[in-house]
Amino acid sequence: MKFYQYRLKNDECITAPIDYEKFCDEVFKLDKKIRFVGIFNSRFKLIKMREGLQSLLSPEETQNSIIDTFSKWRTRQGLAKKLGEPLYAMAEYEKVKRITMPINDDGLILVSAEPSVNHETITKEILSIRDKYSLE
Repeated sequence: MKFYQYRLKNDECITAPIDYEKFCDEVFKLDKKIRFVGIFNSRFKLIKMREGLQSLLSPEETQNSIIDTFSKWRTRQGLAKKLGEPLYAMAEYEKVKRITMPINDDGLILVSAEPSVNHETITKEILSIRDKYSLE
């Protein structure tokens, strides 16, 4: 199995058996309306914006949004015994659609796209890409 090395903000290096950069690039290829792809877990985050676009959120707002996303996901997981495991969540705003889904044991994928994107189609395609890369 091949491992990929990633540098954390504190200059610590981690290795992972997933090429997250390639994963993000594959997601961007699905639709030109995809603006942002992020992969997060307890030790790692990779954030990629589509080239030529600027984030709608400041870095601080992005960080707070990620924290909030993890909190909401934990709440969804808490309901799993009654509702089943959460597969993904989608929120629609005036300026963007945000899709969240799990990857591996403790990670989340966060994708944002233009409001006109067909979220059902890209969600299925992202899940397929995720399953190709997933370790579960």
